[in-house]
Amino acid sequence: MDLGFAGEVAVVTGASKGIGAACARLLALEGARLVLVARNKVYLDNLAKELLNKSKAEVVSVSADLSKIGSAEKVVKAAVEKFGRIDVLINSAGSSQGGIFEELPENVWNDALQLKFLGAVRMVRAVLPVMRAQQHGRIVNIAGNTGRQPHPRLLPGSAANAALLS
Repeated sequence: MDLGFAGEVAVVTGASKGIGAACARLLALEGARLVLVARNKVYLDNLAKELLNKSKAEVVSVSADLSKIGSAEKVVKAAVEKFGRIDVLINSAGSSQGGIFEELPENVWNDALQLKFLGAVRMVRAVLPVMRAQQHGRIVNIAGNTGRQPHPRLLPGSAANAALLS
């Protein structure tokens, strides 16, 4: 399948596993150059090796915690230094702790919103100047179904997904 990503530079957050890793695999097979982003450097490096072996894709992995201020700028700087541009941003970071509502401490809610929602906001803000200067770019924000149909044991993630959908 040719989706037109050959030579494009794609930043994929949450790339160490799940949907983010699946997006990275597809983009690599399409010929995109990749910036893989997640907190766990070991997982990122393993995926980078896999992609290089299966697709010969150019890949750089950036360990960053997108729940922290300044992390998005670090990612964008690394991408531009390596590839000179950013054509695609896929925001897929954001697994959240679940549990019973009355037992969830406030920090669990804060962590979910900081990573899934505000991490995406930070990445979009950081990448927009690059894309505007290029007069080209695409941004995809991935939000789970629980943003529309909350799960009673996954409410912090559901709230973050609902915020991202908005």
